[in-house]
Amino acid sequence: MNLKNLQSRLIMCLLAVVMSSVSLFAQVTTVKHVVVRGETLEDIAKSYNVTKEEIISLNPSAAQFVYVGMELTIPKKEIAGATNTVPSQQNETVPASAQPESATGSTNDSYSSSDMDYDLKWGPIIEIGYGFIKGSDNFTYEATIGANYNITQDAYVGARIGYNSANYFTSVSEIGAYLNATTTVHILRIPLEVGYKFLDSNRKIGIVPFASLGFNIGLSGKRKYKSNIVDMKDDKLKVGGKVGIDGILGARIYLWELTLSGGYHFPFNDEQKKWFGKDAYPMISIGWMY
Repeated sequence: MNLKNLQSRLIMCLLAVVMSSVSLFAQVTTVKHVVVRGETLEDIAKSYNVTKEEIISLNPSAAQFVYVGMELTIPKKEIAGATNTVPSQQNETVPASAQPESATGSTNDSYSSSDMDYDLKWGPIIEIGYGFIKGSDNFTYEATIGANYNITQDAYVGARIGYNSANYFTSVSEIGAYLNATTTVHILRIPLEVGYKFLDSNRKIGIVPFASLGFNIGLSGKRKYKSNIVDMKDDKLKVGGKVGIDGILGARIYLWELTLSGGYHFPFNDEQKKWFGKDAYPMISIGWMY
C-alpha cells in the first residue's frame, strides 16, 4: 500500500468518524407553537427546554409581547437515540395535539381569527385631524388621545378625550371700506368609537372601518373684528358648558400601527349645528393606534 492510498483511507475514516459523531450530538429543528391563554414567553421557553433569547432570535416580534393565538417558531433540540424525539426535518410543524402542555396544564389548540379565545387588552390611540367646514375659509381641527379595548382580536371599542375648535371667517366690503370678523370656539371633545380591523396575516397592513359618537363641550369663544372704518371691540361668546353631539362614519388605513383616516361628521343637535354648521363635513386625520 503506497503512501497516497494510506492518506486517502485515513481521510475517509476521519470523515466517517466526524459524521457519526455529529449524528450522536444534539440536532436543532424547529416546531410551531400557538400561544394559549395564560402563557408567557418564560413558560414557553421552559416547556421546550430553551431560553427566551433563542425564541426571540427566531421571532423578533416576541421581544415586545406575545398574545393568544400568536404562532411562534421554537428551536427544538433532540439527541439521537433518545426517546420521544421528533424526526430531524427543518422547519417542521408539529400538530397542536402533539405539542407539549403549557404552564397552565392545558394543551395548545389551533386558532383562527374567527374562533380565537382572545385575551382582552387595551391599546392606545392618538390622532390629529383637520376638518373642512362649509365655506372656503372655515375649518376645524382637533387633537385627541385615548385607548381602545379589544373585544376580539379585530373588533374593538374605544374612547378618547382632547381639544377641538371651530373657526369661521366673514368679510363685508364696500368700495374703500371693509369689515372682517374671525370667530373661534374652543371645545372639549370626547369621542366614543367602535371599529373592526381587517389586517393582513402579519397584522401590519390593512383597513379599519369605524363609527363614532362625539360629545363636544363648549369651553369658550371669541369673535375678533378688523375694519378700516370703525373701531370695534372683540366679543366673547357664551358657549361654556353647552354640549354638541355629532356622529362620524369613516375608515383608517393601517400601516405598521400608523394610521391615515378619513370620515364624515354629522351634526345631531342644534348646538353642534351652531358651532360647525348644519351640513356634514369631511375630516382627515393622522395618528397612531395599537
